[in-house]
Amino acid sequence: MRAPLNPGTVTWAGDHLLLALRPPQASEDTTFISLYRTLYSPVGVGYSLLVLSDVAADGWGADDVRAIYTDNPALTEWVRVYLTRRPNHPFRDPTLPVHAARFESDGAVGQTLQYRVHTPETDLEFTWADFETPFYLEAPQGVIGADYDIFSLICPARTGQVRIGGRAAAGVPYPNEVWRKSSGQPRSSALAALCEVLVDLTSR
Repeated sequence: MRAPLNPGTVTWAGDHLLLALRPPQASEDTTFISLYRTLYSPVGVGYSLLVLSDVAADGWGADDVRAIYTDNPALTEWVRVYLTRRPNHPFRDPTLPVHAARFESDGAVGQTLQYRVHTPETDLEFTWADFETPFYLEAPQGVIGADYDIFSLICPARTGQVRIGGRAAAGVPYPNEVWRKSSGQPRSSALAALCEVLVDLTSR
């Protein structure tokens, strides 16, 4: 039986919502959303949102979105360094513009969850619905990260939608193979990871 207290240092806690879309039979995402709702971190609380969307799935152009949105720029810089640790993670792309935004949500996981993001340039809306049975993920050091434990309530959604400036992004969620290593099978590319806690083990 393991000790009840984790020996590492809690560095982040919050929710992480993901929504990736691709047209049927396609092999690459045309829209990818990664939204961190931070409830605890060394640099405060707030939202950090990555949006990569070829809205019409017709090739990247001036009408598409590649940007980061936040209500706490210092937090977002921290997220880009410490949460998205993979060197080629799109959140770490230094060419992406960072825009101030206001975030609001309604609904609930298990029913229909919506987030709306308001910016001077455009409004964005994300929807997760038709949720599957959630599962609790305990990923000790080495499963996902080399130097941290992560624990989370994973809530996959069968359906998801992205609207940018009133336009619905093309594509649908799909079974994502990236989840096979940690959960034993593919999981929906539309999901909410709730009550997520990252425990840094480098300071033990």
